[in-house]
Amino acid sequence: MAEPILKLIGQSSPTSTRISVVANEDQTIARLVTRQGNSGLQSSTLDLGVAAPFRLGSFDLDGLAPDVPIEYALDTATDPSSLADEDTIWGEREIKRVRLPRQGLPPRFGFLSCNGFHTVTGDRRMVMWERLKQVVDAGEVDHLIHGGDQIYADPILQELELAGGLPELEAIKRRYRQWYVMTWSREPIRHVLASCPSVMMWDDHDIFDGWGSHDEVSPLTRRIFEAAHGVFGEFQARHNPARLGQHSYASAFELNEVGVLMLDGRTNRSYKDLTVIGKQQWADVDQYLQQAKGLRYLLVIAGVPVIHVDIAAILGLQETTPWTEASTDDLRDSWIAKNNRAEARRLMMRLFRFQAENPKTQVAILSGDVHVGSLGRIRSEVPAHDVDRRIPTVFQVVSSGIAYKAPSGLEAWVLRRVTGGQIRITPDIYGELLPLDGVSGRLLAQRNFAIVCMTDDGEQTWDEHGNLYVTYYAEGADVPLRQVLHRI
Repeated sequence: MAEPILKLIGQSSPTSTRISVVANEDQTIARLVTRQGNSGLQSSTLDLGVAAPFRLGSFDLDGLAPDVPIEYALDTATDPSSLADEDTIWGEREIKRVRLPRQGLPPRFGFLSCNGFHTVTGDRRMVMWERLKQVVDAGEVDHLIHGGDQIYADPILQELELAGGLPELEAIKRRYRQWYVMTWSREPIRHVLASCPSVMMWDDHDIFDGWGSHDEVSPLTRRIFEAAHGVFGEFQARHNPARLGQHSYASAFELNEVGVLMLDGRTNRSYKDLTVIGKQQWADVDQYLQQAKGLRYLLVIAGVPVIHVDIAAILGLQETTPWTEASTDDLRDSWIAKNNRAEARRLMMRLFRFQAENPKTQVAILSGDVHVGSLGRIRSEVPAHDVDRRIPTVFQVVSSGIAYKAPSGLEAWVLRRVTGGQIRITPDIYGELLPLDGVSGRLLAQRNFAIVCMTDDGEQTWDEHGNLYVTYYAEGADVPLRQVLHRI
């Protein structure tokens, strides 16, 4: 018998959850023991699948009592006869406690991205993860959304380039699996993943920096992408609801009248082919939007913000000056880079049309990537989008990064100088970032994570106006920064 390497809580409802386990390769079977409230112990066993040098499996629990925390412990073994019994596991294994989303109440979503703790040294590395652990343990968040760059696997590409040749696909997958376990085994990341429901969507650093925004794809980088794609499915997408289709990792779920639509902005991305989402994924998204009725809110997860800074002029300079080539892919990732603008228009036209057809639903985009926090409004001047005499508005919330170092010095000064004013996505759709209370300017230039919710009434009653409430927890700030996005 052995303690698993990792335990992870996946997409959950008030009465269901998924508990995943990562174990060493010699551990072929797992036993889950659970208890809710004062009920007795219950257990189930599961054969673990091979993902060398580990084994993986997931337990799906349904019919749980709403509004009652669930406790669980796990044991793994080399064969069924070696598994411990329920009482032994409960007495000798680590017990974790999970609060499932509250039934019928406005959900509180934690949003985080950019887990690049390697960029910070010393005791500060995990400061924001420690703060998130406190928020989770205090029961102040119902569900986490990880918006991209959960791991920074860029060194894998560097290692393989130095080694030369074209490694076997399985060898590269093995390296990515090791990278996930190395990243997520660190406390308090390990505790948060084992204690709070999570869903996850990838971005470039879950593959390597700038995937899809470079000019060329070599046989090596293509194989690296294929490996990262497969291992993302094993370690991240296994926590998510079912994929919307077979052409991407896009998925969606609903929780207490709030829909969460997670867009996959990396599987089909190709800057030279003018693709971010791709034709097949758009069709899958359209099908979901056609049936997503009766929602109060729709949260759309897009790894890269739709509006951040107007980079068109900067990008033109970057592409004509070889000494800046290293940062070109970051600018090309932007939705308003010249080759991505058509996809940006497709996205916003869909969201504004959905909102016009469902006027009781407020849409918000949640993004990461840019290592600062910000709030914005995107508005449409298309007549068909104005159905209730409001200014058609989609909110944007950016939280980044939970661990990656925040911009400082000249970089922060430049960002503040180029932020502000109207950003045109298309001739008839524009956006702007909003000033932040208690912050100089429009950017939160500290490491951060956000809690997004739909109420200002003790977290019990829905906001009748469709406003969105965002609380930022920022490094160095003793008091959380609370902001309101008002529906106009």
